[in-house]
Amino acid sequence: MCLFRLNLNSLKVLIVENNPIYRYGLVSILQHEFPAFEIEQSDDKNAMLKNCKHYEMIIINQDQFALSETEIKRIEKNALLLSSDTGKKPSHCCKVLKPDCDCQNIVQSVKALIPDIKQHQLEALSDREKEILIFVAKGKTNKEIAEILYLSPHTIHTHRKNILRKLDLRSAAELTIYAIREGIMDWKR
Repeated sequence: MCLFRLNLNSLKVLIVENNPIYRYGLVSILQHEFPAFEIEQSDDKNAMLKNCKHYEMIIINQDQFALSETEIKRIEKNALLLSSDTGKKPSHCCKVLKPDCDCQNIVQSVKALIPDIKQHQLEALSDREKEILIFVAKGKTNKEIAEILYLSPHTIHTHRKNILRKLDLRSAAELTIYAIREGIMDWKR
């Protein structure tokens, strides 16, 4: 696993496909182009719907599983649907490809989804959490942040735990790198 999960290339991906040849082919393409991806496979639509919140991207064969609009909304992710009917794009889907598309189309579609995923992760933070993220990235302690914002150190600690959980990071160092990489904080300051 990559040290920093929010690296542009490090995402948790689920491929949902009944045909093992197609499934292994997709895995092979993604592993070749995006070696840091954490890729899991499934041939069970219901399990995917139950566990979809554990993945940043889901690639699913719409022709085999016939997801309803409600089920696509439930995924709440950046989905890459493989469908023979590319003219009928569900409103909550980012990209629809024909199942017989070439490797280059798959790679381009996945690359196109990555910025949307990154933006969604940042939008998950409240304004207060973003503010605290900047202070943490600048090396401030919980006590210092609490004094600046007129909050208790415990409140700051809780916000930091929530930020780490939402961004799937593990330390203040990773928060700092995330803040710089995403342009939240200018590293020259």
